[in-house]
Formats: sequence, C-alpha cells, structure tokens
Amino acid sequence: MLELRCCCATSCRLADAGRLRRALVQAARRRGLGPEVVRIKPVGCLRLCSGGPLVAVASDAHEPWRALVGAVPPALAPCLLAWVIPFLPCSNPWCLRAAGCGAWCWRGGVFRTACCSKA
Repeated sequence: MLELRCCCATSCRLADAGRLRRALVQAARRRGLGPEVVRIKPVGCLRLCSGGPLVAVASDAHEPWRALVGAVPPALAPCLLAWVIPFLPCSNPWCLRAAGCGAWCWRGGVFRTACCSKA
C-alpha cells in the first residue's frame, strides 16, 4: 500500500491543498485504485510551509515519508499519482516538468524537479 499524506495546515490550504487532495482522490478512483493500493489522507503541517501544497509519500501508515512533493497544481494530480506509483502509466512522462508549474520533490537528501519518470 502507498500512503499520500496531504498537508492541511494554513499555508498549504491557502495554496489549494484541499483541491489537490480531492483531485488525487478522484484520479485514484478513475484508475480503480482503492484504499488497499493507495490511501490519500489529510495531515497536519509537514514543516515546509513555503513550498505548498505539500504531499508526503510513504509506503505504509507506520513509516516516515520517503518523498515530499510540493507546489503541484490540482490539475496535475493524475500526473503526481502516476509519478508516485511506478506501475501507473502516464501519457506524458515529463508532464510536471513540461507544465512549468514549479513542482518539486525532496528525495534522498536532494531537491529535484518532480516528473512522472522519476528522473
């Protein structure tokens, strides 16, 4: 199971976190992914308020996050879902980067531009 923890603190809410979380839930439903595959849940502050909306990615509910993704517009929720779940195909492997949306990811101690291909 994969868990996406969507920050609901004030800064992220002001950056459209609620719409992003709802868009992630809709994208998961459209792909037929139930809570046994991906769980999308609201959480408190993830401590990088200037980079919101923030989504922490973990492999289960008892694990600290493995990646922290930020600044993803709600319209790109399907791309974010495809990026975090490797077996999901995405029609445009560079969709987050090509959109010029400024989306980013913190993984392995390095900031990276987020993209579906995990480059």
